Order: sequence, then C-alpha cells, then structure tokens
Amino acid sequence: MKFLSKLLLAMMMSAAIPVWAADDVVTPLLAFQEADKVSVQIAAIDAAKRKLTVRLPGGELADVDVGPMVRNFEQLKVGDKVVTQISAAIAYEVIKGAAGIRGTTETTGSARNEPGQEPGGSWVKTETLTADVIAVDRKASKIKLKTPDHKIVEANVKNPAALEQIAVGDQISVRLRRSIAMWVEQPAQ
Repeated sequence: MKFLSKLLLAMMMSAAIPVWAADDVVTPLLAFQEADKVSVQIAAIDAAKRKLTVRLPGGELADVDVGPMVRNFEQLKVGDKVVTQISAAIAYEVIKGAAGIRGTTETTGSARNEPGQEPGGSWVKTETLTADVIAVDRKASKIKLKTPDHKIVEANVKNPAALEQIAVGDQISVRLRRSIAMWVEQPAQ
C-alpha cells in the first residue's frame, strides 16, 4: 500500500506543481529528487484482456491493465517478478537579466524492448516553464512571477540564500522530470 500511496502522491504532485525551464540554461539547482523501486510478483494473467494481477510487497493484490505499447506480453508467466522504478526530480535556476521571453514546453520519450527480449520498457516526461521575476520581497521570502499566460503568481522561497541571487528582471526556470521504467527480473540461479 505504501507504493500505491507514493505513486498517487507523485501523480498529484506532478499535476499541482508548475514547472519552468529555458534553452540557455546554467547548471540548474536541484530542488527535489526521489526514486522508488518496487518488485511485484505476477499472481494471474488474463491474456485476452491484457490484464495482470500482481502481488504487492505488502501482500495485497492489484490489477494492472497492460496496453498494446508493451511488447512481449505473451512471455509473462505467473510467478514472474516485475520491477518498477518511478523517479521524479525538480530543478530550478535563475537566468539573469532575461525577462521578456516566457514559455512552456513538454517533451516525452519512451523505449520498449525488442520482440523476443524480456518484457520491459521506460517512459520519460519533462515539463518546463520560464517565468519573469516582477517583484522580490526578501523580508517575507517571496517573489512574484509573471507566467507565460500573463498570470501573476506569488511564490514562497524557502532558501534565503537563493533569494539573494534573484532580482527583478531575472527569470526563474523550473523543470520537472518524471520517469517510469519496468522490467522482468529473472530469479537467481
């Protein structure tokens, strides 16, 4: 159940956190990174519906729909251990004197194992947004940003040292990168 809670938290976080970045970037300051790896065991397979029933680490059973993107589904067997690693990272940076060009981008990528290989694959999504700094309140540890859609957003800055580097006319760039990788793990011989 802990894994499911973390997955739901990651999904909620990715929907709630705006992300920002730019092409002319300096080395980003990492604000957050988390990775969670879990092994589940296949308890049942419904090949017609492409559905797996897996036993979670706590013993609970969960159904997983496996889409047509997943190759080599027919190689899966009851008892196989499937490993999933989910990771998320948020990075931000200050771009000095670059106010004016705001934007958002989203990129995704995926890979899947070739026919005949063990079932497995990966997915990566990176979301970026660049916003102008229009006000800095060092006493209250807050900044005001103008987003690409011209909204004014006030943000709390938890690190006062980072706030000292930010000035009106700069841009704040934040990037959120999420990835999921899955593979079948062979039992030790």
